[in-house]
Amino acid sequence: MDLICLADDRRDLKHRKELSALCRKVAVLPLNTLKAKVNGVCSFLKGATISERYFYRRRF
Repeated sequence: MDLICLADDRRDLKHRKELSALCRKVAVLPLNTLKAKVNGVCSFLKGATISERYFYRRRF
């Protein structure tokens, strides 16, 4: 299994090793929470859900 996930706290990056033991490939991408919150609010104001844009990443 391959895993792509977001880390909203730099301390979360330390868990990559444990995840690598469970997954064939692991990609942990840092999440800029300020940008994510702004994107989420803009999404909500346009009638969509907050999480659609909060977690959206073109790289995914």
